[in-house]
Amino acid sequence: MTRTELSQDELSAILRSASDPAAAAAALVDVEPRVALYPPAADVAQTFYAALLLTLLLADELPEARLVARRLPTAPPSLTGELLARGQRLVAAMWTRNYPKALGLVSDVPGLFPAADSTGSSLVVELLQQLEIQLHKTSAAAAGRLYAAAPVALACDKLDIVGANGLQELQARGWKIDPDHEGVVVPPPPPKTDMDAEAENDELERIAKLTSFVTHMQF
Repeated sequence: MTRTELSQDELSAILRSASDPAAAAAALVDVEPRVALYPPAADVAQTFYAALLLTLLLADELPEARLVARRLPTAPPSLTGELLARGQRLVAAMWTRNYPKALGLVSDVPGLFPAADSTGSSLVVELLQQLEIQLHKTSAAAAGRLYAAAPVALACDKLDIVGANGLQELQARGWKIDPDHEGVVVPPPPPKTDMDAEAENDELERIAKLTSFVTHMQF
């Protein structure tokens, strides 16, 4: 059977038939050698590499996404510098857990992978929307683990709070205004887990034993 270059319809079928991002990424990884050997049309190449990067990111396959981003310079020459630059910045932001920056890149749909149009653009936009939702959840979860004082604007950005009532929303979530630093808020303490309670009991028991020992030595 003669192998030909990948078509937009075939690429769409691969993505549509995948059960989840991990399956889509695996299928695209299998197709990549063919894309390199038989370079497709410019718009198909754009869509393919955009979809490959985004499905890998959605599947949380960051190491593989980094490898793909590094391979982009040797990808078919139809790829533009914009795809290379923005794709690499997106992967770098995800790798360093800079979720606000990643969200900014994902939200900038018109500027991200600009040559992927018509059918290709709809596929890319769908993947971008999925990644944006995932990033919002990840960013909120990461911000929830930050237990250090922060400026109001930064805290709102980390918690994805928008609007003029950001401070009131932070206070509703248990954040308090730092009396010693203007414009700075302090998050609520993290809720205690079973492991925290167990560690606290162990510490109290250790202190009780030490106190008993010191009392015995005194008398």
